Amino acid sequence: MTSQTPETLSWWSLTGMRLRRHRKLVKRHYPLPVGTPPHSKGVIAVNAREGQRQIVVYKYCGVEIAGAAPVIIHLSGRGFCVKSHGIDDDFLHCVARDNSTFLVLDVEYRLAPEYPFPAALEDVEDVLQFLKGHPDKYDLTHLAICGFGAGGNLALAMAISSPPDTFETAVVFYPITDMWISEKRKIQLMDPRIRDRMRRGTGGVMPLWVMDTTLKCYLRGHPRNIVMDVRVSPGRQQDMTRFPRRCFFITCEGDPWALEARTLATGLMGARRGTPAFTT
Repeated sequence: MTSQTPETLSWWSLTGMRLRRHRKLVKRHYPLPVGTPPHSKGVIAVNAREGQRQIVVYKYCGVEIAGAAPVIIHLSGRGFCVKSHGIDDDFLHCVARDNSTFLVLDVEYRLAPEYPFPAALEDVEDVLQFLKGHPDKYDLTHLAICGFGAGGNLALAMAISSPPDTFETAVVFYPITDMWISEKRKIQLMDPRIRDRMRRGTGGVMPLWVMDTTLKCYLRGHPRNIVMDVRVSPGRQQDMTRFPRRCFFITCEGDPWALEARTLATGLMGARRGTPAFTT
């Protein structure tokens, strides 16, 4: 279990200065909703494993059903280090549309570098245990998990590290799946035409210093080879049966993480002799 005392970066360290700059820029240009997101139907407070902290979960639902509801666990992104809980309010409102019986749970998780790996995963595990403890409210026979970017990484990591068949479906948007490959190398592997177009301002490859800083913060205190841990790099999982029965990958052509996600999807296709759903 990770320490419950937040770790802080030295104010004079390069990583610390870069992270503070990144957080300020994101907060200024992409602010979070004030208070509970407007489309949320309520808040669930889940006791964390240490018993002195609660995990905040926003609830989204369409049709109220009698008995247990099937569940989708959602994990927002922003690179493991920047507050993002509630930022996907509009998307989750669409998922939990009026005629949907699914209950969508937007889970807040601890952020690095104050709480590095595996703190975020532990929070998701605690929420899953909470759901298992209330079978009258939550139908986990059709459990799904989804996430964006870093949240997609956590979603896949959670799926493959849980008991087999815990999750029936995983839906991940531009996930980080392989941290063994350096972020600089990922940018180099992009189609040169796309990479050049992004740098001219028609889209936007995430700056290398941001990618490096956030991943260093997330893996803070761990040896370099931690990137081979499948909970960090789910694309390194060799046993394809560990992944949910249904996986849906959404990637973006100007995203340095697109290639690794497609590589994972192709591996699943080969292992299952079918076609995994992924789109660019």
